[in-house]
Amino acid sequence: MAPNVPLEMELPGVKIVHAQFNTPMQLYSDDNIMETLQGQVSTALGETPVMRGTVVKARDKYRHPECFVCSDCNLNLKQKGYFFVEGQLYCEAHARARMRPPEGYEAVTVYPKC
Repeated sequence: MAPNVPLEMELPGVKIVHAQFNTPMQLYSDDNIMETLQGQVSTALGETPVMRGTVVKARDKYRHPECFVCSDCNLNLKQKGYFFVEGQLYCEAHARARMRPPEGYEAVTVYPKC
């Protein structure tokens, strides 16, 4: 692939041109570039990304099991329960610490019905 040449990709009803010239993309193989671009396009179109191996799905996002941890203490949340606070994953203890109810109210954990 020649450096500083825009990449083009045709999809049904969509034409994508990647014209960023100040990029290290020419350092990688054509296959890697196309795989990355296809991943970005599929994400933009709302398609589920292809992941290899075991993954955990939480709130419509896929994570590797080693990445499915509390943002504060790195506790693996597999089979422990998890909570989202401002888009981050937390164990129950750290989620409670981050969520403070208004004065006069008590924090109550509600688990979804399976």
